[in-house]
Amino acid sequence: MHVSHEAAQPGILTVYEHVDLRESAHASALGKANLAQLGRDARLDHLSPYQPTKLTGQTITDPDGLFRSLDLSPLQYDFKEYSER
Repeated sequence: MHVSHEAAQPGILTVYEHVDLRESAHASALGKANLAQLGRDARLDHLSPYQPTKLTGQTITDPDGLFRSLDLSPLQYDFKEYSER
């Protein structure tokens, strides 16, 4: 993945692209969108070598909680992941 532009404003956290997508699929909109297309067994297969780790205060690390979140909406956003709240 190549990030060609970034937006920065005072008071808004900067997002640094520093984590391999395979290791951060549980915490990024792109990764979650990909995981949402998989069935439960395929999701578990992906997570088995890449256990979800807490990247921010909003990261869902529990597989069942993550899967419920993925099943609620096929569209995934990063807004909550990088929020301070």
